[in-house]
Amino acid sequence: MLKIDHKSYKTEENDIALITNKREAENREQMLYDIIDQIDNYNEYVEHCKLMKSQGLKFIQVENVDAIKAKWSKIFASSISTVDKNRVYFKEFRWHLFSYELLKCENNYDARICFDKAIKTDVYIFYQHSDDVYIVENPNLLKSTDFDIDEDIYVFDIKEKWTYIRTHESDFGPYFYSAK
Repeated sequence: MLKIDHKSYKTEENDIALITNKREAENREQMLYDIIDQIDNYNEYVEHCKLMKSQGLKFIQVENVDAIKAKWSKIFASSISTVDKNRVYFKEFRWHLFSYELLKCENNYDARICFDKAIKTDVYIFYQHSDDVYIVENPNLLKSTDFDIDEDIYVFDIKEKWTYIRTHESDFGPYFYSAK
């Protein structure tokens, strides 16, 4: 965990207060606030990871990233035409299938309930803009709240054919969809 001591923070604030160029002072102040926010986010993430590990969850990185993402698309998006996929910017965000209502799904609180109740057998996780894919050990321990700090995350069960998605948009999602 990273910590910023009060003395260092105050020293930096005082140094910024001495800058005569208003624009420079504002830029430095904003950068300082951004750094503090990033440290807070990092600390929250570290604590979150520790909590999930203490609950018995384990995330094992998988090598065949493209195959897993293709599997998600095959299970959940194969019924959607290429024209419709292009229209909703599917390549940018797969979850647009749900926000544009091309597939009927549960969302918000109902999506959380469905995810929490879902049978979790063979669960994979990936992010929209990352080449990391994980398989979850002890997936039955997963809860929707485990993903509250994540953005554009796709959780899906290959055997049970459901997906749970948390987006980066506060007005969209989370979504739960079952292809069964």
